[in-house]
Amino acid sequence: MLTLNLGCGNDTWGDCRVDSSYNFLTNKNKPTVLADAQYLPFKEASFRSIKSNHLLEHLSNPFEALKEMNRVATEELKLAFPVETDVWPFILSRLLPVPHLKECYFACETKRRKLHIWIINPNIVLRYLEASGWVGTLSKGYFCLFTEIESGRKAKIFKPLSRKARIPMEYVIEARKQHLTQSRL
Repeated sequence: MLTLNLGCGNDTWGDCRVDSSYNFLTNKNKPTVLADAQYLPFKEASFRSIKSNHLLEHLSNPFEALKEMNRVATEELKLAFPVETDVWPFILSRLLPVPHLKECYFACETKRRKLHIWIINPNIVLRYLEASGWVGTLSKGYFCLFTEIESGRKAKIFKPLSRKARIPMEYVIEARKQHLTQSRL
């Protein structure tokens, strides 16, 4: 079955990539479908998996988009959204390892033009998904200043030390349809 990347931006993941525009994208990474996440032009249960990164905070009605995701997804959802309205953790995560100036510029423009309509509460989103028949987990995505010391042979020593250098960047919700979870138990 197919996978859907909703609000894809420059991300190339997924069989079907949906965004409402591609004005800010390079020509090679155009979405496969131009559509609004609140009114998806797909049949019910069209996709096995849906991934949506940093989309809900931009929509006028994020719960309508969640309802549409619930309608077209059959197995799993992965949602990510910012920890707060501040964009500096994202900019730091892009500038320190390797410069991604275009992404940093877009993040600054998002903040300057106030394109984030909502501050998304992850617990409310998780409760909404659970009421719709999903079982999910919530985690925080971090950016670490010392990622190279968190893996390898010396990770046992340095990983606890590097926890203090982590910057919370985003919430991540991973959810599976409840009927799939129960059948595997």
